[in-house]
Amino acid sequence: MSSFVVSPEVINNIAPLFYEGEYRRTEHVTRFGQQLIDLNVQSVNANYPDHPPEESYSFRYNATPVKDMQRLRHLECWMYQSDNGGCHLHDLYKQATQIADRLRCQILRTLPEYQATSYA
Repeated sequence: MSSFVVSPEVINNIAPLFYEGEYRRTEHVTRFGQQLIDLNVQSVNANYPDHPPEESYSFRYNATPVKDMQRLRHLECWMYQSDNGGCHLHDLYKQATQIADRLRCQILRTLPEYQATSYA
């Protein structure tokens, strides 16, 4: 399995998912985004122990409108690229799993096919 360090765009789109309401301040999301990058880098380096280590990069959150479906795809990308070397056992990864599940349900409920079905 190959792995890579995800782009700043991916981090920018997923970091706000970990914060709700008034706690979603730029400095908090920036700090959290940096943690996401660092775990991703740790995972990539665990996957390629015989290669020169990947370096982390500095992240600064920039609030941008993004559709939920794109956020979900970026979160799934980050999770796939960050599950090596025991990183999937990290609390941050576990939190990402819960967020992805919640976001999938949220998206599913907006689909016309879902809304057109009977509940009972």
